[in-house]
Amino acid sequence: MTALSPLQRMARRGAGRRWRRSAALLTAALLALEPAARAGHGHGGAPPAPRSIEAPEEGVWLPMEDYGGRPVVSVRIAEKGPFRFVFDTGANVAAIGSAFRAELSLPAAGGMTAVAAGGGPAPEIVVIPEIRLGEMTLRGVIAAVMPGSPLPPGKDMPQGVLSASALSGYLVTLDYPGRRVSIRRGTLPEPDGRAVFEYGEGDFPPTVPLRVAGRAMRAHLDTGSGYGITLPAGLLRELPLGSKPTSAGTASTHGGAFPIIQASIQGTIEVGAFPIDAPLVSFADVRSGADPTIANLGSAVLRNFVVTLDAKTRRVRFERP
Repeated sequence: MTALSPLQRMARRGAGRRWRRSAALLTAALLALEPAARAGHGHGGAPPAPRSIEAPEEGVWLPMEDYGGRPVVSVRIAEKGPFRFVFDTGANVAAIGSAFRAELSLPAAGGMTAVAAGGGPAPEIVVIPEIRLGEMTLRGVIAAVMPGSPLPPGKDMPQGVLSASALSGYLVTLDYPGRRVSIRRGTLPEPDGRAVFEYGEGDFPPTVPLRVAGRAMRAHLDTGSGYGITLPAGLLRELPLGSKPTSAGTASTHGGAFPIIQASIQGTIEVGAFPIDAPLVSFADVRSGADPTIANLGSAVLRNFVVTLDAKTRRVRFERP
């Protein structure tokens, strides 16, 4: 019999609990649009932009609801709705369920295919002709159709997911404490390493600098995760722990199931100049083929901040209210 690692043994003891990730992993895992299909819809790792965007000069302000901690906005599609959609910085395409696609009779995206990087079945790609967010109109939005739903089930489950990263040229501000979302034209100031951060051209989802017990790394900015800080599993043996590791079950994604271990950290956790209060962190490799040096920062931590994404200049700003 093959010997189990400590991580596997703890996960087996907690196998009755399942941890389901939202669209950033379920839609794309990550989704990669075939190069021929990306013409006119972004490039490289960048999310495909809507065909056109119309918005008032002053931008739009939208009430922020939440679903398991994830930011949710109300939208209308082709004069129908309102519908609830999660606003996800970690999703590289919009995502909807198969029943919702059938309800709206959405057309397939001609000449466009997707590859599920996690090795699971590739979802169908469709075009949502028009999405309205208040006075803002997005036309020709590319979306992945997931079996069932792109979100973990629950009360008042949203109908889909919007990619916040697809709105290049606009500042997308998620004001968690103020419970509102703003979308307006503009540019973030130059990075200072304290509150304004720059991420690389090939980084998707966007990343921010994270320091854990003195160890520097990058972390995905992932508003579509209802969880807090998730570190690569390999760091479980390398970081000073403040508590005994315990199993938190498994994470189910399109790439498979991965054990989740939780523990406290002996030392400080910081994003730029901001200390992070995280009594427990998770250890897991929830992205198939994930870079072992990249962590994940979800809404359970982001809820204490006002977070602004500038996808065009590849910058992120953190602010305390």
